[in-house]
Amino acid sequence: MVNVIHIGNVIKDEYGNLIIIVRKRSDGYDWVSFSFSNMSGFISNGSITQTHTCMDGINTCDDIECEHCQGKGYYDIVTSGIDKSTKLADSVKEYITNTLLKGFDF
Repeated sequence: MVNVIHIGNVIKDEYGNLIIIVRKRSDGYDWVSFSFSNMSGFISNGSITQTHTCMDGINTCDDIECEHCQGKGYYDIVTSGIDKSTKLADSVKEYITNTLLKGFDF
């Protein structure tokens, strides 16, 4: 769980990607990637679970061997939010400095 988030913070998301917070919204945060060029996105304040109906063409699926719903007729997709992330640093400068100096004993 991440503490207080501010613009400029370096965050590690649930999948290990490093992102920089660039804007705060009421429902989440806009970010740019620290690891990849020309990549940006949005991360919500909390994780979101969406339930989808599983169809086998025309009817609701009831196949117990279905890889999505196992015959329940629906399946959930969970989109992780900032609540599943880790705050690594308050700024990019702090993150780079800490990373470069890690392992040195001054």
